[in-house]
Amino acid sequence: MERGTIFSTHDSSAAVARPQTERLGVASAVLTMNELLGITEADWERIPESSLQPTLDFGIRASDGSHIITVEAKGTIAESPTLRSSGSTSHAKTSIEEKKAAFRSGPRSAADEAYGVITAIGRSPDTPPAVYLLDPPVEPGLEDPQAFRLLNRLEYYLQHLGLISRFSMLIALRNRLGALRRIGNINILDKESLVRADGGRFFAPAITGGGPFIEVEGVIGRVLLDTARTSNNETRPSPFVGFAREIFDVVASQDFARITQWRWTSPLEYSRPIRLPSVGREDDQHRISGHLTFGVNSAGLAYGSFTPKIVTQVSRRQREAEW
Repeated sequence: MERGTIFSTHDSSAAVARPQTERLGVASAVLTMNELLGITEADWERIPESSLQPTLDFGIRASDGSHIITVEAKGTIAESPTLRSSGSTSHAKTSIEEKKAAFRSGPRSAADEAYGVITAIGRSPDTPPAVYLLDPPVEPGLEDPQAFRLLNRLEYYLQHLGLISRFSMLIALRNRLGALRRIGNINILDKESLVRADGGRFFAPAITGGGPFIEVEGVIGRVLLDTARTSNNETRPSPFVGFAREIFDVVASQDFARITQWRWTSPLEYSRPIRLPSVGREDDQHRISGHLTFGVNSAGLAYGSFTPKIVTQVSRRQREAEW
């Protein structure tokens, strides 16, 4: 990355370049289709390999609620990314079209639409990257797009909320997912809220221990802080992970329309000084100030880092005196 553009320092024949361009291709495909279809990261799943049907190299699929979409993602290094006729770009296009044809000729796919997304990057900051979309014909699918989208989103939140949510909410969500996959008509459980053992609803902050929790700009999360390191005034960054506060209520409500339509629409980046809650043992706590930076994806998941700047030791006697 330089001067706001992405480029490669290797040519397309270099072995080291392939894993990088593959990951870039998948990331660009997800971001591009999110914008085109109004979906989020929570809607996607990797297409499992199958011996019964040709498998796309880097196939992913999602639902916009009306159709199930399959995407074959390709990343390539090209001398002239903006020219479709550029050798590596043309080869990627041919490869995708051949795989999609083989995919359709096998047993019926559940997808209505099979897109190809090619991301071409150059070898200098003066050659801007380009994204090409191979638009398919519409075909009838076999799965219910709404149910597919709902189950994908709930599975996404089950996997990622585990970073900060209480186990009781995760267990309730896992049990609900199992029930939804077993029953024929998922609408039976629409708006049947997830409940705690005492019958009450789950609400944010449905969070667990393991690090100082903070809430900023509608995002609740925690810094995965190494207290031994910060107590020695080391200033290396610590990871921050969080979720939009509203997600806890959306998931717990089991209102299927809310779950499938929810999308983070606020600014996606946050960077400013903050002070964490006191951390450490009861008899030896620290107050830590520093700089928090994170980004939020369209599904409401926040990742970033916290860099300590000032670490102040606070004894129990000092805290009692302040009270």
